[in-house]
Amino acid sequence: MLPPKDPEGVDCLHKELMILKTEVIRILTQARDRCVDWLFESKTQYAKKVQKEVKDLSDKSVDELDENLRKQWPRKGRLEVEIYQERKG
Repeated sequence: MLPPKDPEGVDCLHKELMILKTEVIRILTQARDRCVDWLFESKTQYAKKVQKEVKDLSDKSVDELDENLRKQWPRKGRLEVEIYQERKG
């Protein structure tokens, strides 16, 4: 491919400044491949982050549930009475 010429026939560009079709295709292919690799890497990192957050939230919910259950049910041997009544014998 020859560089474009002006109306007088003088080259508008230096021959080394011309980019061949194959070079453009190579540049675009590399850019596409890098973009796809970056997307897959981001997806993988996001999936790991989501799994970690799910585990943390699940553990937190279980701990909160255990704490609330301890408040509702007395422990073994512990007497919880709101009104004390004398025994008559």
